[in-house]
Amino acid sequence: MRDPLEHEVLTYLTGVAKPVNPKEVARAVGMSTIKPIADTLCSLGVISRWIRDEEATLSANSRLFNEWYLETLR
Repeated sequence: MRDPLEHEVLTYLTGVAKPVNPKEVARAVGMSTIKPIADTLCSLGVISRWIRDEEATLSANSRLFNEWYLETLR
């Protein structure tokens, strides 16, 4: 991950620790869409994309990775 926006999205998702609609994530990081970033993070395996209750969601669901990632940011 080299794009600062990738880190911003991942940091947001690890911080909320629950599935979030991509539009909410985009608003939180000040973008109109995060699809290219979400595609990259999904392909790297650090976030997951799901349809829950007929709504798209993104989540960073690896607790071990999330704890390591947040700790390395400090």
